[in-house]
Amino acid sequence: MIGRDLAARDPTRRFTLAAVVELVALTAIRAGGEAYARNGTRGAATLLKSNVRLEEGKVILRFRAKGGQPQVREICVPRVVEVVRTLMALPGRRLFQYRAADGAICLVRAGDVNAYLKQAAGAAISLKDFRTLVASASVLETLAATVPASSARARRRQVLDAVRAAAEELANTPAVCRRSYVHGAIVTAFEDGALKRFAGLLRGCRSPARRAEVLADLMTRARLDLAPADPQAVPA
Repeated sequence: MIGRDLAARDPTRRFTLAAVVELVALTAIRAGGEAYARNGTRGAATLLKSNVRLEEGKVILRFRAKGGQPQVREICVPRVVEVVRTLMALPGRRLFQYRAADGAICLVRAGDVNAYLKQAAGAAISLKDFRTLVASASVLETLAATVPASSARARRRQVLDAVRAAAEELANTPAVCRRSYVHGAIVTAFEDGALKRFAGLLRGCRSPARRAEVLADLMTRARLDLAPADPQAVPA
């Protein structure tokens, strides 16, 4: 669904909502609340065009995130570059806007994206949940390549090693990374020996939108307290 909505050329509401999801899939930045925006900090939904620079073949984001921390992200995905170029052409200060049927230019907000993501996933998940899983991807892939140890203590050590590697990549401490970025469903799936199937499917994703849908499916199953399904059961 996300990939299909992004394939449209016109900046419709669904196009813009899918663009926010894809951006978070690539960068794991926060959703972006209006209250924080009033204080001068930004997340995905509240990015300004002044936070964006388009260069040949890439998008550069520069903004202050929650807590006033300066953030820089570079995205070198051709389709995302074209999506951002389309959105930048709309009038207005915000990046994520759309043209309504009557021609009016409207904002999308984090709540709108959450409703869209809920529809895409078929379960009550939010962009915050989704961001957590996106940022967990490196831990997921590391653990998927690891044979679970026979003892619980040794498995905890394996999880910690994977978290340390992810923390370095995310410029966080291992404690913050474990608390904020590693969903319990990933650890459970690792211990159950089911994680390798999902990681293999992620490696086969050719687009951030497809990766987003796979991660959303894992989040859905976590909320339903189900083990990850066979990859063949994940919607294409």
